[in-house]
Amino acid sequence: MTEGLSWQELLAQATTETDTQKLRDTVVALESAIFFRCQELTQSAPDIAERTAIEEASLVLFKIKVEKLGFPASGISTGPSAGTLTE
Repeated sequence: MTEGLSWQELLAQATTETDTQKLRDTVVALESAIFFRCQELTQSAPDIAERTAIEEASLVLFKIKVEKLGFPASGISTGPSAGTLTE
């Protein structure tokens, strides 16, 4: 069950989920939670720590989608310099 969980809780769940369908559901919920939290952060005092954590979580989410769910990498490296565009 992913309803009502924070983006941090969903990220933790996504990193340990082994069932592909449950992982897909968790990824969808995580993307939504991150989106809505970012919307909330635009209307509040700057929280650099959380914004940085969300950026890092987005890279982890991308790696999960590519490496565990088979999404195309679309020109972005998932190696040591994850998040950088490749040529």
